[in-house]
Amino acid sequence: MKKVILAWGGGTRLWPVSTEENPKQFISIFSDRSLLQETFARLQKIDWDKDSIYFSSNQKYGDKILQQIGCDKDKLILEPQRKNTAPAIALIVKYLEDVVGCKPEEVILIAPSDHIIAPEGAFIKCVQIAIPEAEKGSIVTFGIAPHTPETWYGYINVEPRTSDAETGLCKVIEYVEKPDLTTAQKYLDSWNYLWNAGIFMFTIKTIKESFAQYCPDLFTSMQWSYSDFLMRFDSLEAISIDCAVMEKASNITMCPMDVTWSDIGSRDAISELLVQQKVVNTNPYLINDDKNNLVFSKRKLIIDAITDSFIILSEAWSYIAKKWNSQALKDSL
Repeated sequence: MKKVILAWGGGTRLWPVSTEENPKQFISIFSDRSLLQETFARLQKIDWDKDSIYFSSNQKYGDKILQQIGCDKDKLILEPQRKNTAPAIALIVKYLEDVVGCKPEEVILIAPSDHIIAPEGAFIKCVQIAIPEAEKGSIVTFGIAPHTPETWYGYINVEPRTSDAETGLCKVIEYVEKPDLTTAQKYLDSWNYLWNAGIFMFTIKTIKESFAQYCPDLFTSMQWSYSDFLMRFDSLEAISIDCAVMEKASNITMCPMDVTWSDIGSRDAISELLVQQKVVNTNPYLINDDKNNLVFSKRKLIIDAITDSFIILSEAWSYIAKKWNSQALKDSL
């Protein structure tokens, strides 16, 4: 099995802690290791084969990955430009086939670099359960039982009656994009919708067959050599793997994960994890104080008469805002 860590994002929702030049996957939030380093360490524990781990990113972040991981350059699969997740996954497949020499039956695990997952043992168990299912020709996706009507995540609708009692694997009925709040509440109440964790597993053969059926232009492009694919990458349609395949395919299986999970997509998510205390915070510069303020600062700071706020002091910026208004920042950047 090959494991590929996606290190693409620009991290604007966590500005000013995260910036386009230094996005969140490269930042130490809860510990002295960056989210990328935490993900690398977690995937190593699946089979203790670090040589089976690759990194998908764009060219501007290649050096950062090398600095933080210390891997060889041949572990980097770098896009010339951002083209969303479907072309990026096609590039991954081309690299593993043409450069690494992987066979069609090779299983690939795709995992984002900027997620918090605890306990790690539960995640590793899910991955091990999913491998035989992927080998049989399924695209396996991973779901999290929601505890809030979240509008920032996609959802997976599963049929509970098809759940495997031993493995927990479920047949996916519908793969849906981010809902509005009313719809998200309906999903939460139904018990049949799980958050889409953005983690996938499939064989090279399966994903290529899916591209051929649901995204034929991209599949046609995959007949080029790897060097030609890179050279003509900017001509590819920018489309997500969700729109290209996941919302159309019928061979999708969902593996539910009983974990604390977050994609750290907002300051509220960081604050919630600190309150839950299910993720150990050993970062001395990240504090959730007794007045419900989330404070991230490496400078000495005195807080007086401020409540329910984000207080973030970076080297270049100072940011203070009420918690319930924090998401509005992205629209103004």
